[in-house]
Amino acid sequence: MRMWLSWALVALSLAASAGDLTLNRALFNAERVPFVLHSGMGEFDTYLAMNLPFAPMAELLQQVQLNHSRLLKTRGEAHITVVTPVEYWHVLRKVGVTIAEINLIAQESQIQRAQFRVICLGKRSKELAGIKESTYYVVVRSPDLLQIRRKVRDLYLSKRGSRRAFKPENWLPHITLGYTERDLHESDGVKKDENSCILPIQLL
Repeated sequence: MRMWLSWALVALSLAASAGDLTLNRALFNAERVPFVLHSGMGEFDTYLAMNLPFAPMAELLQQVQLNHSRLLKTRGEAHITVVTPVEYWHVLRKVGVTIAEINLIAQESQIQRAQFRVICLGKRSKELAGIKESTYYVVVRSPDLLQIRRKVRDLYLSKRGSRRAFKPENWLPHITLGYTERDLHESDGVKKDENSCILPIQLL
């Protein structure tokens, strides 16, 4: 643990002096953390996500925080949402697709071993209640996770779902890093895509 903390401090110091953001490749070791089930009674409680190690994202957050005037909040965990709560609640469950079936697809597809690529640090802002709120995230790309979405689409169509209602490619994969008051979502008119990139990220 001491060696890890020492390495983290050195990396943060180098990043600050060079003006570049760095991210530890340990983020990609998702097979070392458990697959987490997300299921509940509320509209935003049920979804599918790939669970990720949090420590590398916590280090990145510290680097970003140095250049932000307000304290950024975090959930204390890291994940890539594969099927959103809105998709599940308003589309998939309407034809009888259950979260248990979606989780089975994910586990059979070895979701925790899915490969993904880091694109950049993204940022979006919006005025809420007269105050400018911001959210930061890592934009990623993953054909492996997209394939899981396609399998969910196939299940959905097998239950007579509408091909137009759930499109696997209509998806903006990212890892939420931190935000001012609350995270911003597509329902807020925020798109966390490559057009929102503000800084490159160097992998270490």
